[in-house]
Amino acid sequence: RIILGGIFCSWISYQAQSFVSIDNLGLAIWGWVLGGAVIGLSAKTSSDAINEREQYKTSINQIDLKRVGISGTATLLCLVVVVFQYRVENYTFKASGTVEGRDQASIKLYRDTQLKVIQAPLVDPTYVLRAGSNLVQFGLSQDGYSAILDVHNRDPRNMDALVNLAIYHEFKGELKQAVHFREKIAILDPWNAPNYLQLGRNYKNLEDFELSRKMFEKVISFATGDNGGPISKQAIKELQG
Repeated sequence: RIILGGIFCSWISYQAQSFVSIDNLGLAIWGWVLGGAVIGLSAKTSSDAINEREQYKTSINQIDLKRVGISGTATLLCLVVVVFQYRVENYTFKASGTVEGRDQASIKLYRDTQLKVIQAPLVDPTYVLRAGSNLVQFGLSQDGYSAILDVHNRDPRNMDALVNLAIYHEFKGELKQAVHFREKIAILDPWNAPNYLQLGRNYKNLEDFELSRKMFEKVISFATGDNGGPISKQAIKELQG
């Protein structure tokens, strides 16, 4: 087919230039040569195609069953995934709404809506973290924290889960647990200046001034420029000395 395509293109080129001029009558022979080559190769290709179709017809039942089975299974799996993803998106949209009251019925409705996102099959961890954070902010800390911790346990390298866990423990005043998660963040992201700054604060509040000083030195060692400048200034203000 490649050879046939090349010869056919040559024949087309010859015909195109022949509309302009043929300066040498001897060139006319190439029109017949290229045309004959195209017809000859086309006939051979057509014969091969006919043979392939005949062979296909002899085994059409087996091929059809196999293809139908594979196609049907793949389509079914795709439909399952699409349905689950649609449900997650639908639950997430409903969970993004706010609750006016704080009565038991409103709290239960909000909790159930967020849990539907968290417990949905094939849900993206980002949606789980968002729903867990919503529960924590709403005052349902146990449910929210469990959801965030579950994401961390399934994927220890998920940075968003680590940050959420660290912030949760800092909010609760549980600085040792917060330090535990922020040290994990430092291992996975050694150039995260805001994390080192918060680690320095936590160490300082725990009266571990040596480690607090080390965090200060880390921040000012590389956090410079337009984005790093304010962080360095904050570290100097809070951690130096």
